[in-house]
Amino acid sequence: MTGDRANGQYLLRLAADRSSGGRTALAVSLIDLLAEPMPDPSDREAALIGDILTRLLRDFGTAVRRDLAIRLARLDRAPREAVVALANDESEVAAPLLRHSRVLRDLDLIEIVRCRSRRHHLSI
Repeated sequence: MTGDRANGQYLLRLAADRSSGGRTALAVSLIDLLAEPMPDPSDREAALIGDILTRLLRDFGTAVRRDLAIRLARLDRAPREAVVALANDESEVAAPLLRHSRVLRDLDLIEIVRCRSRRHHLSI
């Protein structure tokens, strides 16, 4: 994130915006923040970002969740809780994460194979 988007005030404004566009912009901005080459966030910061993203996911439609999954799929610093939630989502949402995410653990994948659809299995 550069300029205004890296600014904490910008994130606070997005957090206060209850519209679906504002919520989507907040999620994208948080993911973009994790994608930037910078020092790793502290454990507390990473947990906070993960918690916010996981809570936001509940309010998004399939298309937005899929777009977020695509963004998270190649991030080594993606919040595990959000990645696991999306990997257990509908197969079209889960597929990018099941194919590319290094955040998912073997036990996560085993559980997905046990409990999810054949399309999930094929993505793995």
